[in-house]
Amino acid sequence: MNTIKFLAIFTTLSASIFSADFNYLGTKQPYSVKEISTAPTPNGYKPFFVNHLGRHGSRHLSSPKYDVSLYELLSIAEKENAITPEGLKLKNSIAQLMEIEKGNYGLLTEVGVKEQKEIAKRFYENNKDILEKIL
Repeated sequence: MNTIKFLAIFTTLSASIFSADFNYLGTKQPYSVKEISTAPTPNGYKPFFVNHLGRHGSRHLSSPKYDVSLYELLSIAEKENAITPEGLKLKNSIAQLMEIEKGNYGLLTEVGVKEQKEIAKRFYENNKDILEKIL
């Protein structure tokens, strides 16, 4: 009975995961802005404080950990003639990724810099009353 419950839950979760539109792929996914609506300040009130909790922006890999480990594993497989043509393609792709990441681990990507500038612009546009007083 427990096996049947497990399989039913697993099948349901798998179906929902694989049918998802993959909008939420993790922390490395670029931030896409949907239409934003803001509420106007109520009559008789003036904003005086804004608390912003923001996203850090799209970044390069955090550290040379998973890319290097996978590259080394595929290199061992290649030396032992135990790698498929797809494995060789993957190894080459990882080598290209490592070249891009060299010296950039943890830094904002170009997309991340653009994200931060756009967030700042929207923040300013939505909070001019407060920010113009202090800038």
